[in-house]
Amino acid sequence: MARPSKGLRKQIGIAPHQLSRHAACVLTKRAMEQGTSVGQYVADLLAFAVGRPDCALEMTQQTLFSPGDLDTAGITPQLNFAPRCHIEVYDLIQEATSANQMPKALYAQQVCEAHAANKPLPKLPPVVLPDEDNLLLSSA
Repeated sequence: MARPSKGLRKQIGIAPHQLSRHAACVLTKRAMEQGTSVGQYVADLLAFAVGRPDCALEMTQQTLFSPGDLDTAGITPQLNFAPRCHIEVYDLIQEATSANQMPKALYAQQVCEAHAANKPLPKLPPVVLPDEDNLLLSSA
């Protein structure tokens, strides 16, 4: 039976060496507890991190941030995953990371590591637009 479409999404690749083993174990365990894939879990996590919880497809704030048991003994981490984010989440990440010359995967890694450590999720870096006066001077 075909699954319903999850809508327009774009992938952010996270290489296995970009995450600590602990973070990979925590993400794997939490995704298993929620009955979803690690990629979807991280995609939903990124939606919350950028302030778009309405773009999370499977998780709620309560399920993502429940203080569950973080004992990862016996967990084999899933190291290869690429979250496919809602297009609006991807665009926000793309805009902010491009403006700051930061790879999208680095921001995703920072969000995953913070979540695994029960720390607040990092905000997107601000998009700094060129000053209008400087634009006029440089175009003259």
